[in-house]
Amino acid sequence: MKKSIILVAVLALACGLMSVGFQCSSAGLTSAKLYMQQNDWNSAEKSLLIELQRNPENEEAWFFLGEVRGELRKYDGMNEAFNKALSLSKEHEKDITNIRMQKWIASINEGVDHFNKGKDDPQQYIKAEDLFKTAIAVIPDSVQPYKNIAYCYLNTSEPDSAIPYLEKAIAITKDVQCPLILGKIYFQKALQAYEKFESPANMREVKIGMSKEEIRGIWDNPASTNTSKPKNKKVVVDQYTYTNPPMTMTFENNQLVSWEEGGLKYSLGSKQYYIDSTGFRNAQPIFDQVIKTVKEGLKRDPTNNELRTLLSDALVGAGRDEEAEKTYKDGIEKEPQNKYYHYNYGVLLLKKDMFQEAIDQFKIAVEIDPKYEGALYNLATAHINWGVKIRKEAGDDPSKLAQAKELFSKALPLIEKVIELKPDNADMYEVLGRLQTNLGMSKEAEASYMKADEIRKKK
Repeated sequence: MKKSIILVAVLALACGLMSVGFQCSSAGLTSAKLYMQQNDWNSAEKSLLIELQRNPENEEAWFFLGEVRGELRKYDGMNEAFNKALSLSKEHEKDITNIRMQKWIASINEGVDHFNKGKDDPQQYIKAEDLFKTAIAVIPDSVQPYKNIAYCYLNTSEPDSAIPYLEKAIAITKDVQCPLILGKIYFQKALQAYEKFESPANMREVKIGMSKEEIRGIWDNPASTNTSKPKNKKVVVDQYTYTNPPMTMTFENNQLVSWEEGGLKYSLGSKQYYIDSTGFRNAQPIFDQVIKTVKEGLKRDPTNNELRTLLSDALVGAGRDEEAEKTYKDGIEKEPQNKYYHYNYGVLLLKKDMFQEAIDQFKIAVEIDPKYEGALYNLATAHINWGVKIRKEAGDDPSKLAQAKELFSKALPLIEKVIELKPDNADMYEVLGRLQTNLGMSKEAEASYMKADEIRKKK
């Protein structure tokens, strides 16, 4: 969220303020006016308070008390006195408005001056914040100082402190920028909570080609094991069965060749499993706060692309895929050349095993940006996962086996393109090697595995 923000000063107000005169008035009020002319604000306040004890309905005395307290920077007391004067009469209403605005503008402009120096001296942000708080005290329902204080905190990398000021700004203005900024702050907080869920320490990986020793180094001991040697085959088959999550891993000659989980069999690629879902649960209410904030922003500007994208991402994070899907569809309809909408919609479709539909979305994203690495990789993944599913269901059906092989073949150039974009990605060479193995390209596969090992050794 940290960014350099430049604030603009407010134009000064031409105020025709009331001059202090000596018209017919009480002794206490006359004394106060003399003190005011001498800039003796403390003595003027005392005289006015004595006058108001004697005559609490003296509107003029309340008005002057407000002006005096403004000079003393007692802004709560200033507003209290001005409000009392206005409740008695509207005679000084214009003067009160001008005094308030004059002090508000002076505080804002001085605060802006300090703020814009904060890039070189962060202590200036603290001075700016105090002045913006003064502006709030002078006119509590003015939105600009709330936004400016939030910017102070954003520029000092204190987004949590900016939240209440942005919330207040949202409550008193129809501005769309505040919901967007606040939504981004909440989204980062949600991601930070989610990071614990997705951290390597919370993951167990299954990857085709891993050895039994590697699996045991990552996973707990299996609930049960079984070893066999099929007839007429020069392999030893081991099976590890786990209960959390429930799955069975199959090894041939010490290498993982497949695993089954939830009725599905995997023989390509890898998959991550999470040990503790606390981070996921902690992130959910924060994602909900993002959604609430962004929806408020969209009420103000339904066409705002940043808000729509943020809403979609938050819905996915919150596990509200159906709502996210509708948001992506709406986004695609309104902005068909937005590659992110197509990509994210494709990811949702892929999660639902809607392979052809996902492929269609990823293809559009790649057409928009041929170097969009994520779209290229997921386009390949959609082909691979579809091929794996068809092969699992194929049995001895040659047409289905051929269909699966064709899907693997389509994935091959896509993975090669990803490697072309990021030639030092060892994992991509492993994926390429497994694809080549499944396509009977044994020599090419061996070269890909060697390249993956070579890259890892360099790192």
